[in-house]
Amino acid sequence: MKRSLGLWIMLLAVNIIYAQNPAKVTIKGTVVDTSDVPAPYPTVMLLNPVDSSLINFTRADEKGAFEFKNVRNVPYLLKISLLSYQPRQIGVAPHDKEINDLGNVKIKPISLELMEVVIRSAKANLSFRGDTIEYDASTFKVPPGSTVEDLLRRLPGIDVDADGNIKSQGKDVRKVYVDGKTFFGDDPKAATKNLGAETISKVQVFNEQSEQAKITGVDDGQKNKVMNLELKAEYKKGAFGKITGALGDQERWAARGNFNRFNTKEQFSLIGFGNNINQTGVNWEDYGEFKGQNAYNDFDSGDFGFNSGSGRFFLWWWW
Repeated sequence: MKRSLGLWIMLLAVNIIYAQNPAKVTIKGTVVDTSDVPAPYPTVMLLNPVDSSLINFTRADEKGAFEFKNVRNVPYLLKISLLSYQPRQIGVAPHDKEINDLGNVKIKPISLELMEVVIRSAKANLSFRGDTIEYDASTFKVPPGSTVEDLLRRLPGIDVDADGNIKSQGKDVRKVYVDGKTFFGDDPKAATKNLGAETISKVQVFNEQSEQAKITGVDDGQKNKVMNLELKAEYKKGAFGKITGALGDQERWAARGNFNRFNTKEQFSLIGFGNNINQTGVNWEDYGEFKGQNAYNDFDSGDFGFNSGSGRFFLWWWW
């Protein structure tokens, strides 16, 4: 009884700390093996000690060094993962100082038999592939009917503001692709506000060359942060869509719907939305030139749009 009471008090204390807004600190360290040799490029995660939810993550450098800047001065679980090594998880309680250096954090090599078990059973919620951060969407739970934007709000390292603008690791995401293809022009919110979270298998974030570099073939050193939404297999071919609506007081209303038909050669999407609460689904200014007109670009794509009272409708296709 006393032991259970003590555990509840400890968990309550941790929750109270997380509900407050403590000062920001830096947590750093170096991942090494049992011979004190630096372990290159491990994934290092900060977890909430109450429920093990992911708070932040980074990838250590070639010397095993990692650093979390501007994190709250609260207790964490620090988890280290690296292929061929046993996952390591330790408790971290930052001191009341600006920089908290954990020193060397050791990880042990994993046996071949145990590695096979881990590979079969583990399902990482994020991974690194070169300079690409890849999130497994199925490991981040959202309520039924959620949009991709709702899903992105759950992903560590990604921030979505009230207007739907996206940042990854503090940098603006300039474009969102769907299965590697442009979706409804260059407006990232066209995909994130209109596609359902249930359609997404993976979210990938990476740096892309500037448009000038693509045209000239000369790297100008300018990179844009972009995102790719990989559809689940059942949505790569076939049709899907949804309609939502809401009513409020003072005769306020909002409605939106979309229909999508995708296959390996063609994407077809119809998006419509209307309201009297000044809410937008995609940036209308970006599509002003399409009001009642057809338009084509250099990639054999087409767009068509029109106004209808307070409603706005776009038809987009790609092949």
